[in-house]
Amino acid sequence: MYIGRHFWMAACAALFVWSGTATAQEADKGTPARAERHYKPVPLSPEKSARHTTDRMDSLLDLTRKQYDKLYKLNLKWAREDAEDRTPAPRMGGRPEGAPDFGGAGGFGQGPRGHRPPEGMAGRRAPHDFGPSPDDREDMEKQRAKLEKRHKKRGKKLKKILTDEQYARWTEQRHPAMPEGRKDRK
Repeated sequence: MYIGRHFWMAACAALFVWSGTATAQEADKGTPARAERHYKPVPLSPEKSARHTTDRMDSLLDLTRKQYDKLYKLNLKWAREDAEDRTPAPRMGGRPEGAPDFGGAGGFGQGPRGHRPPEGMAGRRAPHDFGPSPDDREDMEKQRAKLEKRHKKRGKKLKKILTDEQYARWTEQRHPAMPEGRKDRK
């Protein structure tokens, strides 16, 4: 008598577990693959980007028709410059085109060799574990100086088109003031 009761209890528990896993597997079939679920931004054409920026400025700053036209031309010029300067995004997986896949989450430096790159990798760019090289730092500084110069130049051109009040509102919108507690941190 007790054996029959235990048998039915075990059978019900097994059926319960089996039905739960089957339901979970069915639910997964309806969802898209992991890579498909992520948002993939579509780059805007320079014309659409300029129109979007100018419309946003118009809604925030109440531009006149003359200001709108001048800003559209300026934004279009800048969008074209930015599109020319834009470098292609890195491949998914974090490796540049043609770089070997050494497997695992860590990739380089795992195992007995510590943080040294594998043999035969001398001519390749170092992985992020090693930090930027002096040449990379120089390139980053040049790029930062170029961007600062471009930002100042663009600010001067905007000041010529916008009123002082509009320019102040636009810069505040683009670069909001940092909270008091965070000003001294970098």
